[in-house]
Amino acid sequence: MARGGTVFGFPIDTLFAWANVLLLTSLATTAVAAILVHQLSARMDAARRLELQQTQLEARIQIETSRAVAAQASARTARLVRTASELQLELGREKNARMALSAQLQSRDMTREQMVKFVEIIKGKVRQLSLLIAPDREASFFGITVLDALRRAGVFVTWHRMESIASSHPEIANAGVTIYECPKRDEEGCAGRTLLKAFSAMDVQSKLLNPAQPVQGLTSPSVVIGVKPAEFLRASDDPISSDVKAHGSSQTETTRM
Repeated sequence: MARGGTVFGFPIDTLFAWANVLLLTSLATTAVAAILVHQLSARMDAARRLELQQTQLEARIQIETSRAVAAQASARTARLVRTASELQLELGREKNARMALSAQLQSRDMTREQMVKFVEIIKGKVRQLSLLIAPDREASFFGITVLDALRRAGVFVTWHRMESIASSHPEIANAGVTIYECPKRDEEGCAGRTLLKAFSAMDVQSKLLNPAQPVQGLTSPSVVIGVKPAEFLRASDDPISSDVKAHGSSQTETTRM
């Protein structure tokens, strides 16, 4: 078929021209579409990156906020624990102080069992002694209880209430029970050691004063009832009743059973 001919009544040159135009138009459209797709994809990628950055920033802010809240909660918990510990310690101190005060306010005394032990230990071993009592109400009541026990053991007792232990006998402590006795050759028969054993048997703090030289103004043996020691522990809540306590106003007495 010749180039200058016709196809379907159209000149071939015209058809070629139109074909080139359509091809160029298709190529241009395709290029434009590709450019638009690339621009749209770039915009979408930028939006995704921006959204991702925003999400990461929000997550970082939430993490930092959570850490700050956790640190504050931990510090608050530590303060509460420290406060609770201090309060518990303070309550323990107050409880111990109340117990110590309550123990200090209670009088020293003997139970029936302790009275029996006391009498058994000294009966027949201690013949006589002097009993000196500090000028204190609680010491006076306890001293009369000891006097009652000594009577039951058959001890000849000369007793009196002192005006002041410290001024009269500085060698003797103002608190507790002090047993005074001059040294003797017969150590086995010493009344001081027997009395020390008797007081220990009824859980009463006592000490033996056994100096090399006699103490002026004290007869041997002697028992000095001082004020109640701060560390004194009550032996029992079942004290014996003594009729002698009703006569606590007596200043001196000499007795023998």
